[in-house]
Amino acid sequence: MISLIFLRAGAGGVARSRFFCTRLRSGMNSFRGELLADYHQILITDDYTFDGEVNWEDEELWSLLISSTQYLIIGTVRSMPVSVEVVIMTTPPVIEVTEWDHVNECSIEITSGILRIMGMTDYAPHSPVLHVEKGIYGATICYANLILTDEYGLEGDDSYHIFLWPTGEHLPKRVVKGRPRPEV
Repeated sequence: MISLIFLRAGAGGVARSRFFCTRLRSGMNSFRGELLADYHQILITDDYTFDGEVNWEDEELWSLLISSTQYLIIGTVRSMPVSVEVVIMTTPPVIEVTEWDHVNECSIEITSGILRIMGMTDYAPHSPVLHVEKGIYGATICYANLILTDEYGLEGDDSYHIFLWPTGEHLPKRVVKGRPRPEV
C-alpha cells in the first residue's frame, strides 16, 4: 500500500489530505482516503477529460450524481473533507442496499487507462490516480451516513464508495435505492 499525504493551502488555512492507493495481488486496484468535497462534489474522471462545466438539475441534486461518458460527479452532503473509496473489481459488486442510505448505478468510459479521483478544486496533477485497463466500466456508487451531519454541515460521518468493473457497454444511470426526497 502507498500512503500519500498532501497539504493544500486554502482560504481557511492548510487542509491535510491522506490518500491510500493499493494494487492488490489479485490485480484489483483501490483508493481510500479523504478528499475535499468542495462545492459538495467529488470528481471521478478519465484522466483529464472533465471540461469544468457543471449544471445540477433537480433530479441530479436528489440523486447526488451527474453521469457523463468519461466522468462522474458525485454529490456530497458536506462541502468538507469526506471519506471516499474507489475499488476496481473484475465483476459487479454484490451490494446489500439496506446497508446504504443511497445507491446509484451508471457507467464510465476510460480511454486513457488513468482514472483520476479528486475534489472539484484540487490541482489535477497532484490528485490520486488508479491505472486501469482501457474500456467501459459499470459503476455502483454507495452513500453512507448521509444524515449523520451537524446542523451546519461541517461535521459528519458521511462516506462515498465507488465500485467499478469492466462491462463492455454503457449502462443507463439509475437510482437503485433513493434517499428521501426533500419536501418542496
